[in-house]
Amino acid sequence: MTSRDEPDLAAKETTIDQHTKKTSKRRTLATLLNNECRWPIGDPQQPDFHFCGEHKNDGQSYCPTHAALASSSARPRGVTNKRGD
Repeated sequence: MTSRDEPDLAAKETTIDQHTKKTSKRRTLATLLNNECRWPIGDPQQPDFHFCGEHKNDGQSYCPTHAALASSSARPRGVTNKRGD
């Protein structure tokens, strides 16, 4: 990642944090319904791990906020690994 990418990453993290604070459903895998967002929140190995749980559209895995973040968070083409391969 270049320093040019850092503001975009910070903005995405802020958006995720704001959305997460508004989300009060805090669904676990056992309580997640078919029409609820599957965006994971937290560390799966910690007891407070949960899923967003907001309403999602049919055929989607995530609510509109998380779907937008997921589709825009892919690494741009042409980015190489640390060795330069």
